[in-house]
Amino acid sequence: MEATLFRLVLALKQKCFATEIKIQDERSLTPAEFHGLLTIDGQIVSSGDFAKNIGLSASRASRVGTSLMKKGLIDIIHDQNDRGN
Repeated sequence: MEATLFRLVLALKQKCFATEIKIQDERSLTPAEFHGLLTIDGQIVSSGDFAKNIGLSASRASRVGTSLMKKGLIDIIHDQNDRGN
């Protein structure tokens, strides 16, 4: 029974991975962009939290966010209070 369960879990994992790759290809997303969208999940997050959630430096996460914005997949809202203004 454990071997059957393991095979089922492995098959499901492979199908999910194939679906992720298909979505990335269809939307011209990099793996980092795809992961970023998954971590946002429609929520408003700070740039620091975004970087932490996707495991990238702040500068790299900023580039990922900008790319997602240019593709029309997210909106970037600048908080003037965070910029010391």
